[in-house]
Amino acid sequence: MSQEINENQSVEENNNPFNEDQLILMQLIQEKEKLVSEGKYLEANEIKSKIDKLRKSNRNMRTQTLNLIQNKQNEELEENYNLEYQKVSDMWDNKLLSFIENGNKLEDELAQNQNSKLEELINDLTSNYPSIKFSREYLNLKQIEKNLVKQERYQEANYYKSKCDKLEREEIEKYNKERSDNIRKKADAMGLKFENEKKVLREKLDRNFELLKVQRDKELKQITSKYKNRKTELNGIHKKQRNINENDNLLRSQNLNVVNNKGNKSIITLDSKYNNFEGENYGNNDNIMENNNYKNADNENEINYNEKNFSSMGDNDDN
Repeated sequence: MSQEINENQSVEENNNPFNEDQLILMQLIQEKEKLVSEGKYLEANEIKSKIDKLRKSNRNMRTQTLNLIQNKQNEELEENYNLEYQKVSDMWDNKLLSFIENGNKLEDELAQNQNSKLEELINDLTSNYPSIKFSREYLNLKQIEKNLVKQERYQEANYYKSKCDKLEREEIEKYNKERSDNIRKKADAMGLKFENEKKVLREKLDRNFELLKVQRDKELKQITSKYKNRKTELNGIHKKQRNINENDNLLRSQNLNVVNNKGNKSIITLDSKYNNFEGENYGNNDNIMENNNYKNADNENEINYNEKNFSSMGDNDDN
């Protein structure tokens, strides 16, 4: 199995355009050195022009590849940020909506409970309210009416009956009014108490709702701040990578990975750390350039180039 992998890797290395250019470049350098040693300077100058052209082509290829991958990292970082921001925002929208629904449910339950208590109070006051007590004047007139009836003095009895009926209506009307006023006064007192309870509940719900919104805004700001910090860090890393790519001495001193993707197009890959926006490791400040090993999980075949063979891809004024 390992032999098959080694054979496949050898095939990939042979098909890698960087390898082909590297071999050509090494051959040209050897040829140029041979011509120089033989004193054939004009021929050596022609070879030097080919070497410069090939090096420029390699540099352009590296630059284009680096730009593509850095742009992809920036896009993935922003995409992951937008996804996480939207995820947290949606979570908070649902939480706030649930809070509102639960708050409305509490208010409805409170209102129903209060209405039941108010209805119970009114029924209790109505059924247990003291009966009417007629005045002494009314009772005396009623007694006179009864005595006159016993004496068969009906004409006089009718007179006192009329006075009794009128006084009875007045006193009943007064009683009903006082009864209604007393019941309404106690019901209003309970209603005022209930309004205060509703107000307290509403204020508590509003206060907690505002606290939730503050917490939501804080979390969203943390995500945005986290993204900005990562973006700043990534921009710094990208700048270092571009400097390495443009600086031949730095380039020769690095251990870089060149991979061959599905399209058989060789690319210089970058660390995938900055493509993972979510999680506690997001704020990790480990230096991506410490070992300068760039990796890309989207590629299948990875070929390592050490300092010696990769450095020949850059310009070398010594040769």
